[in-house]
Amino acid sequence: MSENQERARQTTFLVVGKVLSSLSEAAVPMVLVRMLPATEVGILSAILLLYAILAPILTAAFPATLMFYLPTREAPARRAIAARVGLVLFGLGASAAALLFGLGLIALLAPNTLHALTNSVVGGTSAVGPEGLKYLLILAIMPLGDLPSRMLPNLLVVEGRASTAAGIGVVKSIGTAVFSMVPLFLGMDIWYVVGSIALFGFGYGGLVPYYLRKLYPGASRAAVPFTTGALFRFAIPLGLTDITSTLNAKLDQFLITLYFVAAMVAQYQMGAFRIPVVTAIAMSTGAVYAPHFTRLFSKGKFREAIDTWRLSIRKVAMLVVPISLVFVVAAEETIELLFTRDYLAASNVFRAYCVLSMMRVAAFGPVIVAAGRPKLVFKAAAISFGSNVVISVPLLFIIGFEGPAVGTALAFIPGAAAYCWYIAKASGMHFREIFPVTDYLKVVAVGAVAAGAAAAFKLSFPFGAALRLTGIAVVLLAVFVIVGSATRLIRREDWLFVGQWFSKKLRRENDENR
Repeated sequence: MSENQERARQTTFLVVGKVLSSLSEAAVPMVLVRMLPATEVGILSAILLLYAILAPILTAAFPATLMFYLPTREAPARRAIAARVGLVLFGLGASAAALLFGLGLIALLAPNTLHALTNSVVGGTSAVGPEGLKYLLILAIMPLGDLPSRMLPNLLVVEGRASTAAGIGVVKSIGTAVFSMVPLFLGMDIWYVVGSIALFGFGYGGLVPYYLRKLYPGASRAAVPFTTGALFRFAIPLGLTDITSTLNAKLDQFLITLYFVAAMVAQYQMGAFRIPVVTAIAMSTGAVYAPHFTRLFSKGKFREAIDTWRLSIRKVAMLVVPISLVFVVAAEETIELLFTRDYLAASNVFRAYCVLSMMRVAAFGPVIVAAGRPKLVFKAAAISFGSNVVISVPLLFIIGFEGPAVGTALAFIPGAAAYCWYIAKASGMHFREIFPVTDYLKVVAVGAVAAGAAAAFKLSFPFGAALRLTGIAVVLLAVFVIVGSATRLIRREDWLFVGQWFSKKLRRENDENR
């Protein structure tokens, strides 16, 4: 098997794993909208969003420190360092628990004070008012286990257990989904849903001491070769990029949560649904190619590395653009099928997210890191976040409900340009030589022709949502293939690339290699 085929094979299975996890996570909102009123869906979405922002900020890059501190040390020292990182994360989890419990207690005991505070900030009713924040009382137990458990993937990878790391990631996604849905099927209210999610997150943290014992059996006690203060000084600057990226990714949803009532938050959250296979392709491709880029950059082969990256973008675009456009055209049908007709107001939010997915054909950060300039990633991330704020906040007040989604999609363009600028700086190449704009626009142009044909089909045949979605997909993909082949945009090697992604043979090979 050639090196390119091996990278394609690895990418395929990374995507399959991510898609399985994403599908289990996607099942939760599909059940929620059918079993809870929109107001409760919005409240649950709001408090989970607050946690999704808080947790990465507190953990910073502490889990990532294991990748730097462990590889060159003996087992006793590795165990001591891992235990120290776990203890620090537990302490941060305790801080998060105290904060969440305090907010929940204020919401329960002093709702009028909290109402006055939110009114002074946003000038109206917000989903993060006392009606929603009181549920933080029970969610507060979650970070005690969840934050320490976030070190497990890195710890297992460092210790040569990459397949186990992937496995527990899938278990976490499926477990969270199951614990979210079981109370609903038993007819319980939202208190039990929040409590069940929190209980699973807390219990999942029990895997940390389990794996510390399993990975280092019989390891003697050893002192940690650095202070906790040194760990903080190392982790916090390293984690700034992750924190900035988290804030950027959640900005639009936070704005909606802050300025709209819970029922509208529920609508927006359903619109912010991302098609699993589309979001996984570019990121997984970047992860697989990263070691290859590192080798090329270390040998001074900057142009070869960038040319390889450009080629991967073109191939990813051939998959991502047409698949995304199916859902751009069929936004209403997709929302109706996934979340019922009651959530059709979310269609344009979903459409904006699909346009954003269509532009995500490259992983920028790994290229900068591979070039040996990781600090530039933070600068690019900061520009991307700043662009999002500058564009999305005004659009919230100009357009309203759909403004942040449109702003997030538009802000991707200056953000991507910033990343390309720093890739050029890291590689010593010209800015115009980095991203294959012409090749990408050719794919988009063929996709636009196919989308026009699919839109005509949608307007001409008033079938049910399922038949319309199927028809749109068939028409759009067929026209894309026909026009792409006729214009020689799609070549033989592109079919081979697609085959490497979806072939059952690759799955059998992976099982055999295990």
